[in-house]
Amino acid sequence: MIKLKNPEDLKAPFDLVQFPSMGLFYKDKRAGVLVKYITGVEENILTAPNLSATGVAFNMAMDSLIMEEVAVEDLLVVDRNAILLYLRSTGYGDGYPVIITCPNCKESGKTEFNISSMTAKDIMQMPDDEGCFSYTMPRLKINDQPVVIRFAPLTVREETEMRNELDIHRMNPRALPIDVTLRYKYQIKSINGNISKEYIEKLSSRFPLKDSADLRTYIERMEPGINSKVRLNCEKCSHSFYEEYPITNDFLALTPEYKNVIWEEAFLLGHYSQGAISRTEAMSISTAERHWRLQRLSEENDKKAAAEKKAAESAGRKT
Repeated sequence: MIKLKNPEDLKAPFDLVQFPSMGLFYKDKRAGVLVKYITGVEENILTAPNLSATGVAFNMAMDSLIMEEVAVEDLLVVDRNAILLYLRSTGYGDGYPVIITCPNCKESGKTEFNISSMTAKDIMQMPDDEGCFSYTMPRLKINDQPVVIRFAPLTVREETEMRNELDIHRMNPRALPIDVTLRYKYQIKSINGNISKEYIEKLSSRFPLKDSADLRTYIERMEPGINSKVRLNCEKCSHSFYEEYPITNDFLALTPEYKNVIWEEAFLLGHYSQGAISRTEAMSISTAERHWRLQRLSEENDKKAAAEKKAAESAGRKT
């Protein structure tokens, strides 16, 4: 049963974003969510410097665009990323511009890859009823008993807490790296049935290196994800190569200067339409439609100007 936050949202362009997780890790088995196209309202939020610096802007924009009663924090990171890619491609096109250093000619320059090439990974194995996978350590034993790890993909809330904890830890320049063990703390749900986070954190910090590497490989293979290795082409030497491009909030990041673009386009829509499109309407329509309307209005004005010029030239010849 779909529960819309606001029935008025049905008037805006939207679509169903299907989750790479296929809903297998949620209690309600939700496999997708209705999401609107990005508009000037969300762009205005994303261009606010102070909001963007704290990460609040991204969360506000996502909450505004997700039409159903779904908390972004409760989604798996991979499903949040699927929404992110959908918003980027429907708002600004499939091509994503990047700066590369070509491994062939060693020159730096601009190129782009297609967001649509970032497809969902196949789920290799079904999780249990609680959305977890189990893994038995090949070497580590406790009291001569095998060590069984139960883990689950990270939620957005867990990822945020993990990153905040990591940022605090890195403030100490003498602190040892804890990236791997900290991820274990949030991703491992139990070790031999023990669900204590303190116990999980303490034991995982003592995992043998080979066992830990094997566990990470298994986790990467089992958990749902999006293939982020994209094909890039060097525009200077035409060399083609593949590179990992992690999916982050930057896919929807806008600079403060972009706010001027939004205002300019809203003004032009009102100007070209001779007031038929108000600023409020220009800000509320989807970004893609805003660009399309501007293009169409520009084309119609060009046709009108050409017709008037032709008529004037014809009248001049007759006189």
